[in-house]
Amino acid sequence: MKWKPEILVINKGDSVKFIGMMGHDTQSMVELSPQGYAGWKSNMGEEGFTVNFDEKGVYFQNKDDSLYVPPLDLGNKVVDTSGAGDAFNGAFATALCEDKSIKDSLIFANTFAGISTTRVGTAKSMPSREEIDKLL
Repeated sequence: MKWKPEILVINKGDSVKFIGMMGHDTQSMVELSPQGYAGWKSNMGEEGFTVNFDEKGVYFQNKDDSLYVPPLDLGNKVVDTSGAGDAFNGAFATALCEDKSIKDSLIFANTFAGISTTRVGTAKSMPSREEIDKLL
């Protein structure tokens, strides 16, 4: 049986490597914006594809929809980005398990990860559910 993800979550740097491994030209991708990924994604075959652009937000596309969620406006509050990707992935999975829509799951995960960057460390930087719910 061949494994096929329903949603692939990947950061921008790894997405460029991934696309290169599939034989696609990656030279022009280095400067792509989140919305710029729409052009090549339609040929990738995944049901859903999410690219995390760190301080530039997150982009999602599947066969029916494409969404861009801008980053939180944290100004100069960012002190440590360690663990932000893990925070995003965990929060995204949690929201999907709670039957939130893709858009609401992305917003929830983006908020969770954003807050985690305003604190030093990894596990201890993760916000509480109450903090997230208050912002949303």
